[in-house]
Amino acid sequence: LFAQAAEKYAAALKIKPDKHEALYNWGNALSAQAETKIGEEADRLFAEAREKYAAALMIKPDLHEALNNWGCALSTQAKTKAGEEADRLFAQAREKYAAALKISPDKSEALNNWGNTLSDQAATKSGEEAEKLHALAREKLLEAESIKGKKGL
Repeated sequence: LFAQAAEKYAAALKIKPDKHEALYNWGNALSAQAETKIGEEADRLFAEAREKYAAALMIKPDLHEALNNWGCALSTQAKTKAGEEADRLFAQAREKYAAALKISPDKSEALNNWGNTLSDQAATKSGEEAEKLHALAREKLLEAESIKGKKGL
């Protein structure tokens, strides 16, 4: 199914090369496919997903959803790594969430995902470092809940 989806997205882009939705959704499909793989194959698919998100953002720079999902892909990949590599990916994920929130500060999804990413990273740490990350995670998650509450969700 993933191969069929890729063919459809490629066909859509041949017809309309500036179709940011096709690139964004292709990135989502690649990220989902990466989650079903391990090792180098997963890393390759995550890299392809990042390329699609970046291409979508070149066409539509205010596509906060692409930044949010890019952050999710980075965070998911980080959970498959250890040490500095995991920390680097977690940091990149946080940067994507922050960028999404600059575009659309009223979207709780990016804050929620940011909080979850911090919590996931905290789980890889111990002591004071873990406590600090958990505290930051709580802040982001509470902020997300506050936004949801203001919207009546």
